[in-house]
Amino acid sequence: MPNLKELKNRIASVKSTKKITSAMKMVAASKLRRAQELAESSRVYADSLAFILSSLAGKTTNNSDLPEILTGRENPKTTLLVVNSSDRGLCGGFNSNLFRNAKNWIAQQQAQGKSVKLMTVGKKAASFYRRSEIDVIAGFDDLASNDRQLQVAEEVKNKIVELFDNKEVDEVLSSLTNFFRRSLKSLLINPSFPWQRRRAQKKKPKLAMLSLSLSPIKMNF
Repeated sequence: MPNLKELKNRIASVKSTKKITSAMKMVAASKLRRAQELAESSRVYADSLAFILSSLAGKTTNNSDLPEILTGRENPKTTLLVVNSSDRGLCGGFNSNLFRNAKNWIAQQQAQGKSVKLMTVGKKAASFYRRSEIDVIAGFDDLASNDRQLQVAEEVKNKIVELFDNKEVDEVLSSLTNFFRRSLKSLLINPSFPWQRRRAQKKKPKLAMLSLSLSPIKMNF
């Protein structure tokens, strides 16, 4: 049985740990608040841009001269799923829920006779699907800096367009988490290309949103 001195030392150690974890909690809350503000601000740009492109695609149904990336292909057989994860852990069920949702969706597509290929964004997705039997075409990670995030976005876009133009994939969808607030998030499998398929899913943004400057915001976590 520990003596009185050992108990006092243990109590002091626990109190010291409590102070450290409390400080870490305050720092994390501050970072989350800033990240939430950036995410909400950038959503205006993303939603408005998607609405504009979807509106253009919606007027191209009978025009065979326009690119397939707008009009789409009949009876798509090969789907590319872009899985967007984090680079780091310690974020609860963020990644595990994302992967589970993607797994269920992939199983549904394969049951319909479709072929599914993957592109991973983030180290956690790359690590998870490295052990998977699904064909991973490309992976992008190291999203720590603002410049790197913009570079990865450009690389992902170029790779998707290349795969679509070469007819290696017929449609592209993204698996991601839609953030509302800390306690409310939704998992989405969102159509990316062709834009024709997005028409029914996109609502017109509010006029107040459209009056804002449509410029992307750099996000650093």
